[in-house]
Amino acid sequence: MDQGSSEVLPSWDLAEDRDFRYLTPKLQITPNDLSPTLLASKTFHIISNPIRAKSTVNDILFLRHSRGIEERPVFFWEPVPGVCSPDDWEDCLNAMKVVDVISPNVHEAGGFLGRTIDEEQPFEQIKDEIEELAREYTSHRIGNGGAVVLRCGKHGCLISTGEMVRWLPAFHQSGEMVVDPTGGGNAFCGGFCAGWVQSGGDIITAGIYGNIAASFVIEQYGLPVLKVAEGNEIWNGDTVEQRRKAYEARL
Repeated sequence: MDQGSSEVLPSWDLAEDRDFRYLTPKLQITPNDLSPTLLASKTFHIISNPIRAKSTVNDILFLRHSRGIEERPVFFWEPVPGVCSPDDWEDCLNAMKVVDVISPNVHEAGGFLGRTIDEEQPFEQIKDEIEELAREYTSHRIGNGGAVVLRCGKHGCLISTGEMVRWLPAFHQSGEMVVDPTGGGNAFCGGFCAGWVQSGGDIITAGIYGNIAASFVIEQYGLPVLKVAEGNEIWNGDTVEQRRKAYEARL
């Protein structure tokens, strides 16, 4: 795929509700746009509405099969904002059947069920409510033994397979380190997929990598600063491995 990406201007009103305005034509990537190398990927992060998520999975599997790629990849679905209402719940359930991980943020997860959860509340006041929300998702089929990963802002994430429930706190425990949360959720999802591959499919390690990836993105406006020294990537003065060790020491 040889074209530029869409440019979007995010904005917030006085109530801190976020909106996006496209500055260039909105581009939509389809499975047919994937190069042979990308089509053979081990994981796919899909950001879409439920109907498109299901069709994207089916199309990718069809294209892989047609090229002799029989190994099933991991499909990580991030529901797109705006189509997370009770009217979309049935479509969500259908999409969940074909993906391996569904990862809405807590607002989107509640929206599908007509619930509102204020993630700005103290953790202990919303912990049980979020866990109940996760149980609602895992009571339905998610792939073949998949999971729901609820992204909960400053409270980190909740990973649930139905049999296992695990909270992973955010990397930054001080709001002073958070400059702009834009892109933090997307970075979490990408980091999760990378952690999944590097750990051989350990979902907790994947969640840790997701939290670490998000930590780099939210420390400034725009992209974190990348330097390469002796073959190692250094983001904002830290390596992923340094942050991983520091994070795991706190768990």
